Amino acid sequence: MKQLVDQFLLSFLLINCISNVPLKDITIEATFFKKDNTNQFKPFMFPFNFSVCHQDMKYQLIPFSDLVIEHLRTYTNVNHSCPYMGHMFARQLMTDEARTEEHVSLSINCLKMVAVRWEPGSLHESVSLTTMGQFVVCCSGFFPRGGEFVINKWTRLYSVCCASLAVLGLCGCLYAIGLNDELRSRVLQLDKLVLSIMGMELVISSLVFILTVLSLQLGARQHLGIYERLAEIDRRLMRDFGANLNYRKLSRKNIIVLSVVGVLYISAVNTALARGAAGHQLEVVVPAALCYILITSGPHLTGYVHMSLTELLSIRFRLLQQILQPQFLYKRFGKGPLVERRLRSLVDIVKELHYIILQINEVYNVSLWSAMAHDFTLSTSELYIIFARSDNSSNDAGGVSLMLLGFLCVCMLVPFYKMLIAPVYCSRSVDEGRRCLRLLEQLDDWFPHSAPAKQLVEAMMRWRWQFKVEFTSGTSITLNKTVITLFASIVCNYLLVLIQFAMTQKLGEQVEQQKVALQEWIGI
Repeated sequence: MKQLVDQFLLSFLLINCISNVPLKDITIEATFFKKDNTNQFKPFMFPFNFSVCHQDMKYQLIPFSDLVIEHLRTYTNVNHSCPYMGHMFARQLMTDEARTEEHVSLSINCLKMVAVRWEPGSLHESVSLTTMGQFVVCCSGFFPRGGEFVINKWTRLYSVCCASLAVLGLCGCLYAIGLNDELRSRVLQLDKLVLSIMGMELVISSLVFILTVLSLQLGARQHLGIYERLAEIDRRLMRDFGANLNYRKLSRKNIIVLSVVGVLYISAVNTALARGAAGHQLEVVVPAALCYILITSGPHLTGYVHMSLTELLSIRFRLLQQILQPQFLYKRFGKGPLVERRLRSLVDIVKELHYIILQINEVYNVSLWSAMAHDFTLSTSELYIIFARSDNSSNDAGGVSLMLLGFLCVCMLVPFYKMLIAPVYCSRSVDEGRRCLRLLEQLDDWFPHSAPAKQLVEAMMRWRWQFKVEFTSGTSITLNKTVITLFASIVCNYLLVLIQFAMTQKLGEQVEQQKVALQEWIGI
């Protein structure tokens, strides 16, 4: 409580005034401010007002009002009942720790309101949801705690053991389904093509999950170093340039996206398996669904974390573009030695962000490549089921039910989102970095009489020619907008082939029907 009050109350006040008319109704309007990580005071609580002339605290029930009244009585001559007239003063009005601890009492509702208004104050807090989710699905060896990330042998052990239990649990559930006569008969009633695709999906998903866990565990220290380097860059931007990084917006986006996608995906998987089992043997079906969700959520969430990292880089590149303006630099730092130090700092930050791109490629190289291969294979297989087999929607052995088609459509949302949106984020981040480099090359024009500025420009141009940074996956796949074009063209061509195949199949069936009808008419 002492720390809370020290952050939110005024520290010193002097007032001298004379009132020639009696003041009979005085209302105090108060707002508390909190110093954030940018050393700026921002409103912390809701603004409130109360009457000084009606000081019945039993009926007002306003937080901190009793503290304000007590300070007025102690440090001012406004220490009697209304009206007030003549000379009024306040002498060295300041917060007293003893009085504050004695008089401040926050109600439960006020504490709830403070919790709702919580805002992330650092990079670690803004990405705590995604990093915790990635830790839960065994795809990282660290987790957030107390505004920082913790990695040790126990976190590594949890990730390896939980991943092994998920794969073994899925295999055990499949074995139990095979032993159950009712469930085995319902599985065998499915179309052979659908059954083969389901088996392929289970095998490939398990392999991709294992590769993702192993690759991220081996690069856990480098993965953690990405966030540490970004946090250090944020501290330099706030300390040297007074930048205001809006962590709340990113945190809100993560909450909305992960909540919506998570609810849809979990509901689709559980509903499909429960309907497929007709509500029987749920003690086997539900654990199988949970193991499958954990196995598939790992690569999916890893792809989303990769997109979040690229977005963090884009935000900082755009912020640097606003800082790298001659008007801002002249106004903030002038033309002396201070501006030269700040220019060197900006050059170092831009280079550091490009080096972080290389580090992201090293950490997510194997996981992204395996996830893209899985998503592409799964998408084309599911498209075949939807477009080539959806004309027969009965529940017999040769058809595909509408429930299965709906499940496939929902499951395709996540792979399509990653394959269509992730290259856009990567391409945008690289483009923003190139704009920063072009601005840095103009420093000698903005500061023509500064020899250090010319040296920085020459060094930056040499560095730019040596390092051409791109987001990559695997050995040679560059993640940019051309990947979207390639993926879209392949999918469109595949759809055309499916349509032609379906039309040819229908035409063959019609020919056979006409042949049978002609034989019956002839009497053969």
